[in-house]
Amino acid sequence: MRLKSILASAFAAFAAMAPMAAHAGLVGQDVTVGFYYPDSSTVDSAFGTPTTQTVGLTGAVFPLPGTLTLTTVTVADTTISLYFASPGPYPFGSSSFDGPILTFSLADLASVTLDGASNVGGFSALDVTSTSNSILINLQGLNLTVPQGPDGGTIILDVTTAAVTPAPEPLTLSLFGAGLLGAAALRRRKSARAAG
Repeated sequence: MRLKSILASAFAAFAAMAPMAAHAGLVGQDVTVGFYYPDSSTVDSAFGTPTTQTVGLTGAVFPLPGTLTLTTVTVADTTISLYFASPGPYPFGSSSFDGPILTFSLADLASVTLDGASNVGGFSALDVTSTSNSILINLQGLNLTVPQGPDGGTIILDVTTAAVTPAPEPLTLSLFGAGLLGAAALRRRKSARAAG
């Protein structure tokens, strides 16, 4: 009877150490932000070269130089915001691509969706594309010459990364195995004493 309770406790301990999904946000990721025009492979020289930062607990803020000096891209754990600090004018060209591209060092992006709190008129989910490690925000054809409110508006993207499932450490499994062997040895010793 006691062996059953020992084995039940051991099983419960083993179930508790079963792998659980770990946090898999953007914090700790290196992200490079650059502005591209007239296509997604040409860096827009008016905005300088792409810059890289590590996303910290408070996020990473990238001010975009050049004609959009009051605009920032902010990367947080699960969101990306493109903020237009003044109402414009910000006329974007009609080329195939005109906007920032964010490239992550290790992220495995599962989904990128347009948040309902975004308030830039004319911008839609169709203007955002992503791969497993990059997000392209295409402002092509967008005309922010009409004020979006007291500021130029904000584009907010919700980002989900693939969950990382950690495997139990070998030491943990070794300790669990040693506990089971100890329980079996106690059972044997108790059986030997009862027989003798």
